[in-house]
Amino acid sequence: MGLTYIYYIMIKRRKTRIMKIRTRYKGLLLKSSFTLCLFFSIFSCANDLTNKEQTEGRDIKKEFNSKSFTGISSSQKEYTPHKTKTAGRYKLLKNSNNGIRFYWDVNDYNNLWVNIGGTYKWQRFNKQDTLVKDSDKITSARFYLYKGIQLTEERYPIWYSHFGINNETRQTYIPTNLVQEKAGDFTDLASKGDCGFATAEDNGIWYSFTLQHAISYLTFMPYAGEGKSKEALKKCKLTKITFTSDEYSHGHFYFDDNGILDESKRPIGQRQTRYLTCGDGHQDNGFKMASNQEEAKSLGALMVMAPGTYHNIEVTYTLYDPIVGTTGVFKKKIAEITLRPGKNKVMYSQLVADDVSHLFGKYHMWGASQFYWQGHESNAHHKWRKGGVPGLAGFPTSGDPRYYSNYYSPGASNTAPVGSIASTVPSANFLSWYVKLGDPRWDDSPFTYDGHLFTGRMWFRRRQYFGLTDAQMNERNAQGDDCRIRQDASVGNNATSWEDVPESNRSKYFCIMALGYYDSGGQLHMGDAYEGRYWTSTCVTNRPGEGPYWAYYLLIRRNLVGVYGGLRNTEAVKLYGYQLWPGEN
Repeated sequence: MGLTYIYYIMIKRRKTRIMKIRTRYKGLLLKSSFTLCLFFSIFSCANDLTNKEQTEGRDIKKEFNSKSFTGISSSQKEYTPHKTKTAGRYKLLKNSNNGIRFYWDVNDYNNLWVNIGGTYKWQRFNKQDTLVKDSDKITSARFYLYKGIQLTEERYPIWYSHFGINNETRQTYIPTNLVQEKAGDFTDLASKGDCGFATAEDNGIWYSFTLQHAISYLTFMPYAGEGKSKEALKKCKLTKITFTSDEYSHGHFYFDDNGILDESKRPIGQRQTRYLTCGDGHQDNGFKMASNQEEAKSLGALMVMAPGTYHNIEVTYTLYDPIVGTTGVFKKKIAEITLRPGKNKVMYSQLVADDVSHLFGKYHMWGASQFYWQGHESNAHHKWRKGGVPGLAGFPTSGDPRYYSNYYSPGASNTAPVGSIASTVPSANFLSWYVKLGDPRWDDSPFTYDGHLFTGRMWFRRRQYFGLTDAQMNERNAQGDDCRIRQDASVGNNATSWEDVPESNRSKYFCIMALGYYDSGGQLHMGDAYEGRYWTSTCVTNRPGEGPYWAYYLLIRRNLVGVYGGLRNTEAVKLYGYQLWPGEN
């Protein structure tokens, strides 16, 4: 299927019958040796002409004694996007299929070439006028060559490309980085690599031809999938799409006289990624996130592609939550796709994230018997902004069961007071072995939490693979020290990427979430820093006159994991609200 471009090139002829009506049509012949006009629609070319235009066309054909008015799409079908070019936007057609309806750009004369032959060879048009508009889009245009060019042949080769001709070879260039400012609206596709070919034939009045596209298209249509994450994802903006494959999809591409890609000159190299920015580059101005597949049809993002087969594809969609200022990258893997010349391939992607909203409120001060907001939560606790939730009245204070405890018992009995939440979690010694032997892996997979988008979790190998008993893990930490009697026995490690863990080994791991923390004034700190803090049951050893104000905690960040404590460690102060250790869930 394809959309058709019909070009009518009116030429100055030496035939007597043309001279008879030259005066009548001199307005069309004054400015150049020939004029090129386009009448184009996704349904058919003739249908877009007014009654007056069709009558005038029949009159001209009659007086010139020429062939019939031609130029309808050879397929005669409604959905024919692969024979179109320049600008376009997605539109629901009469047959309920969803396709690209294309229009002219105002400077398309720069992209149109004709091979005159002789000393002229390939010539580019030098200007155009707008004849008909559909709203703000050009559906009919007239193009001009430079003066002095005489056309005498019955047919001429046509090439459409912003990058024109290179040493008499038809070429285009597909860039690595693309920008699409409006969803479903594809402007200036020629500069993004669009190209096409045709042969213009003299029909007795003018030259006409149907442009065949030599390039392919990928149209991305992501949408928020069904599930608990849907409402949060609908609030987000789509800011970037990437396409990675084993084969090159950018660079210079060359075509023969039949518009077929010359594979011998195709760019080659290592695995390569292309980038499509959605919007003007500011995250707040990204594309609206579609709520379902039907809405996605009007919010497409298009990437011009060289025809061919691509392998081991990864497509990513970056979403931005404008309320909290966070991003999440959704990844889709495809083994293989084949893109054919002139064809558009639609790629629907249902985006779904894990939702961990059930963990909201599971923060506690060290030694407290109740959670941080237990019995005091209100709607105000869900009023997010960039960086988290602002501090609120009603946070824990002295004498409240939600407040921290100064309890400290020296030696082997150094553990949180009975009845406290911290008494139910592992000791600092115990958790340090996860840091050392748990092969910590950071995972950037997005998740939703309390109606917003976040990312960040840490995976640990389960302790059954450590080769230690629980008693051994409690007796000493992974450095050989005992956190129960030493004031600073921290254990740290670097985190590597979860993506590098083979699928066959992933069942050996469990994860904990990076859900930020509460400070002593009721503010939830959770932004794009992506970190999580978990209290252990171990108090930092008291020093006379210092007071038992600190405790050991587990910290997870993108590249770092560790059990930390120590006197005057500001992050180890007991009055912070840290997450509840979930265990090997």
